[in-house]
Formats: sequence, C-alpha cells, structure tokens
Amino acid sequence: MQISLIFQAVISEVPEIILRCISRDEAAFAVAQKAFKALYENASSNLHVSANLAILVAIRDVCKRVVKELTSWVCLQPFQDFTSLMCFVQLLLH
Repeated sequence: MQISLIFQAVISEVPEIILRCISRDEAAFAVAQKAFKALYENASSNLHVSANLAILVAIRDVCKRVVKELTSWVCLQPFQDFTSLMCFVQLLLH
C-alpha cells in the first residue's frame, strides 16, 4: 500500500472519531488545538505540515465552529520565521 493511501485512510478516520463523541464540538476543538500547535512545532517537515493541515481541514468539515477559532489562532500566531509564514499561507489556501 502506498504511503499516500495510508495517509488518506488515517486522516479520513479523524471526522469519524469526532462524530462518535458525545461532545463533538469539544472533541473537535481539542484535536484542532493539538494539530494547530503541531503544525508550527514541526513546520520543517513537509509530511507533518501536510498531515496537520489535512486534520484541520477534516475537522473543519465536521465542526464549522472550528473555522472561527482557527482564524483567531492564526491571527494571534506570530510569524517567527519563513516556515511559520508558509504554514499560515497553506492554512489560508485550504
């Protein structure tokens, strides 16, 4: 099995897991916070950036309230270097 297929299969599980939770919004926010934090912590790895962006997109599709929170997180995030700026640009494009 190719890595991209495995990657897609794992990411597709994120919304399904959130939808099974009693408090979907809380679960979505918790996963989104972790993915957002990891996005900037592992910004030098294209795989990590792609995975965390895909997680955020999957969460966005399940919980529309996350979009507003994510926007505020991005606005508050300082751009310390070029890599964090590129993460911001990729978030905007998704």
